[in-house]
Amino acid sequence: MRFMKDNKSATEKVAQYLADLINAAEDREAKRIQKEERFRQSLGIRLQVPKKELEK
Repeated sequence: MRFMKDNKSATEKVAQYLADLINAAEDREAKRIQKEERFRQSLGIRLQVPKKELEK
């Protein structure tokens, strides 16, 4: 069995690892928000956006 040589530097490996962690966290957050919105809609409750955020 032959293994391919990994040409990435340690810095590149760390950067890729951190990027993967951030992406995974963002995906989990998006899923949580979607789940919460579906739950609120099932109860007939709409999430109200504060007026300050609408002005931005």
